[in-house]
Amino acid sequence: MDALFAELYGKAGGANGGLAGSQDISFPPRRFYSGAILAGAAAISLGAALACRLKGGTEVAVAGFGESATDEGILWETVNYAAVAKLPVVFVCENNNYSVFSPQLKRQALDNISARVASFGVRSAAIFGNDAMEVQRTLSREIARARAGEGPAFIEAYTYRWSGHYGPESDDLVGYRNAAEIEAWKENCPISLLEEAMRKSGTHAQVELEAFRREVASEIARCFSFAKSSPFPKAPDWDALNFAAGSPVADRLLAEVELADFDAQQESQQAKGY
Repeated sequence: MDALFAELYGKAGGANGGLAGSQDISFPPRRFYSGAILAGAAAISLGAALACRLKGGTEVAVAGFGESATDEGILWETVNYAAVAKLPVVFVCENNNYSVFSPQLKRQALDNISARVASFGVRSAAIFGNDAMEVQRTLSREIARARAGEGPAFIEAYTYRWSGHYGPESDDLVGYRNAAEIEAWKENCPISLLEEAMRKSGTHAQVELEAFRREVASEIARCFSFAKSSPFPKAPDWDALNFAAGSPVADRLLAEVELADFDAQQESQQAKGY
């Protein structure tokens, strides 16, 4: 968490050296990656799942994105290929209804994303995303099935954001949603619902829940302190960040030859299949 907080502050101690920021933050040691391109996470996860398949292991790729990603064609191309190839990937669509200021039914004729995905031959489920236990059960089940070779799954989790699209400030002054809607969702806060379930089950006493709160608050405060006290990164070598110095295949394919040595009948070195 220290490294993730520091990255948001653009500090050298960040997970990506302070160069990725919130949009492209990643944490390779735990195989967590993100990207700023809408629906990009789904397409990238498809490549990761294909790599898992080719390596012959039991790893599973999981991609998270909002319902606005389903406005993009690449999402449906991704779903189609994942289904055809039966790749080990689980897609998690956090449907919070809004794409910045635009509600889903202003952008799509129907609220039936999971049903549309199912038509591609992908296991699909629609759940209440603010029920943490249901989310955990659904993810565990679908990841296990993907790991067992049963192909991809799609989970549409209905949820909501209280803050503005960009956060943390409110953007409600635009008037795209009403106060009653926001308050209704606040009454279904996932943390409060989980706490209530834990209390009713009798598995955790109130004193234990309070200890959880203190522990989490302390950890967050420590991470903020680490991020704020970390130095900013030095100016990087942009070439090294964007280009690989070692490119033997490219060097061979793009080698310059003297005109006198050129043979129009020579064997082509271009990769086959194009």
